Amino acid sequence: MPSHQLNPFNEIIETPVAINARALRTSLAQKMQDTFYLFSGTFFSRKRNHFGLYDYLTLFIPYALATSSINFFLSPNQTDNPISNALTLVGFIATGVPAVILNAPRYLLGSLFTGLCMPFVLASHGLSLMIGNTHKQHLNAFPISLATHETDNANLQAKNNFTNQETLGNYLRKNNLTYEDISVNCQGTTEALRLKFKRRNLNVSTSGICNGCMEDHHNFAESNALNLNNENDRVQVESLIKLNVGGLTNKLYKMGVKPSFFAKIPPMCIPPLQIDTTRKSYGR
Repeated sequence: MPSHQLNPFNEIIETPVAINARALRTSLAQKMQDTFYLFSGTFFSRKRNHFGLYDYLTLFIPYALATSSINFFLSPNQTDNPISNALTLVGFIATGVPAVILNAPRYLLGSLFTGLCMPFVLASHGLSLMIGNTHKQHLNAFPISLATHETDNANLQAKNNFTNQETLGNYLRKNNLTYEDISVNCQGTTEALRLKFKRRNLNVSTSGICNGCMEDHHNFAESNALNLNNENDRVQVESLIKLNVGGLTNKLYKMGVKPSFFAKIPPMCIPPLQIDTTRKSYGR
């Protein structure tokens, strides 16, 4: 079992090296949802499922019953063995009924818990607006090279040429996207790092891009080559890191970037880019 599944705070603290990233980046509605999942937990429909405070208070009994009921329901039918079928049905009913009864309070109490925590959620959101919006202004000015798509008909492969210069904020505005709609991948080393920006949940067949494209074709933009040991380049990615946009902070951490690196990021009073940063912020 992944360690994050045991952590009720998984929705709130995304990364150990930028613990306030999610609070600074997300909207009030997202903060309310995160608070709800802190109590109720989340299963079966999210990428990073985790237990909630409710599971610890109930000794995981509702979760165990729900899991057992689903296993009985999904078990293959043995049509040539009526006794086995009957036992499966009995097991499904015996675990399913109490699972519904015991899991209903999970969501009722989760809503109550969220309501009781609203003063703290509102205070957190107010602070995040004051601090996070400055990061978002700098983030929107981050320079990217947009991909122009070409298809190699001989090999039936799509190729990206990154030529047109744009800012991340302009791209998000034109395509009605937010920071939550993109992921950022790392390529290379800290001395020669290139960031690749990818739209989440991109449906290739309906996006106007050719069918049968390679995975790399999903990238809509990439950064210039960056050397994170150089202060100027480090300043450029400061807001991406501090807001953990697209999971970049965790990915750098997994690449072997030591926590001491993140402590070297300059304070926000240092202008990260010589680019107009008066654009509207498009983060959630």
